[in-house]
Amino acid sequence: MRRTVDDASDFNRRAFQFYGFFFAFVAVVIAGLVYWQVWKRKKTEWEVNDPMALVKELNFVHQLSEQEKQLMRELSENNSLPSPLKLFVEPKFLLDALESDTFFDVQPSVRQLLSKLFGITTEESEISDVVGMDTELYSP
Repeated sequence: MRRTVDDASDFNRRAFQFYGFFFAFVAVVIAGLVYWQVWKRKKTEWEVNDPMALVKELNFVHQLSEQEKQLMRELSENNSLPSPLKLFVEPKFLLDALESDTFFDVQPSVRQLLSKLFGITTEESEISDVVGMDTELYSP
């Protein structure tokens, strides 16, 4: 009779362990799903509200190299822009950089950016002509 009680007790203990592991596994899966949902929502909010998310996507779409991304950041800082986002819309910042002595060493990269972003090709003698054309495009 004692053996029957021990067998039943052993069976109950194993069943209890099994259900404990099962419920712990289910709790971990549910917690993981909740965490993933919260992370996904925050990422979506960031992509909608942060201009740097758009800059990151534009860098990817235009296939900018790390050197070009760094140049865009420097141009943004030099022009006191909150983000490089305006550089993708207004070529005047890149055209000004071509005439600036500050960016003399990277003029080939600036020309390449002008070509990639706006389809503008310039030679050194054409810079003033393009800048004049640029101001006419943006004047109201």
